[in-house]
Amino acid sequence: MTADKIPAELPAETPSKIRVDVSEMTLRDMAETLEVAGDPDSAGFNFRQTAALAWLTVRRTDPDYTYEQALDLKIGDLDIVEQAPEVQGGATGVVPPLSAVSGTSAQQT
Repeated sequence: MTADKIPAELPAETPSKIRVDVSEMTLRDMAETLEVAGDPDSAGFNFRQTAALAWLTVRRTDPDYTYEQALDLKIGDLDIVEQAPEVQGGATGVVPPLSAVSGTSAQQT
């Protein structure tokens, strides 16, 4: 293995796993991941975008950390925080009470 092919190690101050949480990123950060990762329709885009998210996360504490180093990370090096799906407007999970069937009267109290 040549020196340029040796995978980059995590910076010393980086935890053993890089916690990637997009809810902690700014819109500028997200735009930058798309810019760095390239064409969303090209093969491997999801992996390049994941590397870009890791790069932005580490770069906050180590400004010298590069996207090229992030590309050499293993999936096991990442702790990707799953986001709960957003609830669509009005879908609260609460079922409204049934209404009276047509032609019958509701019980009055």
